[in-house]
Amino acid sequence: MKAFFLTALCALTLVACGGNQNNKTREPAAEPATEQDVQAAPVERNSEGIAFEAYKAICALDGVTVEAETPEDCTVSYLVYTDDIEGYYEETSYECFPLTGDGWLVIETWCGAAEGEATGYISTAYGFINGELEELEGCLPIPAFDEVFDEDAVDPGNLELIPRIKAIYRERPEDFLAYHANAEDGTLTVELRPRDPYAEESTGDWLECYWEYRHDEEEMPLYHWDGKAFVK
Repeated sequence: MKAFFLTALCALTLVACGGNQNNKTREPAAEPATEQDVQAAPVERNSEGIAFEAYKAICALDGVTVEAETPEDCTVSYLVYTDDIEGYYEETSYECFPLTGDGWLVIETWCGAAEGEATGYISTAYGFINGELEELEGCLPIPAFDEVFDEDAVDPGNLELIPRIKAIYRERPEDFLAYHANAEDGTLTVELRPRDPYAEESTGDWLECYWEYRHDEEEMPLYHWDGKAFVK
């Protein structure tokens, strides 16, 4: 798990040096959507600096105190990245979705890779209410296999490989999904991609040809946040 060993090194560098921090400038998050209307009005809630507050709270879980002040233009999204280690990069995003009633769902997504390796992704969901943070399980959607894998694209000579990846996905789908959250428009896109490509390729559970058989970006499952859950 070469990529994750490097991640630990980068985390130490980030804490020691303050990291390279950059927040995305975005408008307030969308009002919780309904199944009939996913184009909702901006949320009527103070979102100023909420993503940075969530970032600080998550850092505190690891015993790290963030001394920096809240960026002026930070609302529902915040990004921390490092690119000053030769041959390696990583970034972590914090996307905040308004919960019905009060509080926020925060999706923290780490991604990183060593030079020459595929990028790995890890997403973690938290409830963030009145300054209290709680890790949540089961709120990130898991699409059906055929929603992320295009069997029609498989070469005839590789058809025998389909049952194998299907079985692995059925057993532990969370290890083969990358989540791309966008709090600005209240959406979540799901991609078939091993969380740790290096480890999965080394065991043979992820083969090189699988990269070609995934659905394209425009065909990836798209979910909308309705204030309680991500729905299609």
